[in-house]
Amino acid sequence: MAFNQNTIIWLLFLIFLAWPVGYVCANLYVFITPMYAVFPDMKCFIDMLKDGMALPYKAAWNSVNGVPLRSDMVQ
Repeated sequence: MAFNQNTIIWLLFLIFLAWPVGYVCANLYVFITPMYAVFPDMKCFIDMLKDGMALPYKAAWNSVNGVPLRSDMVQ
């Protein structure tokens, strides 16, 4: 594990932003996905919620690997 400045920044991002956003997106996803059967135009919004749910994973992965904030390697 590359423990450096980037790791700390990603960890703070994970704790203070990624987890709350992921939690809100997951709750909305659970409630809104059944409406997709009635309103198929909501696919774009549902995909956005899926990306929001993946934000904690991406932040944790970048923290563990010490990825710089401005990098092509950011997943």
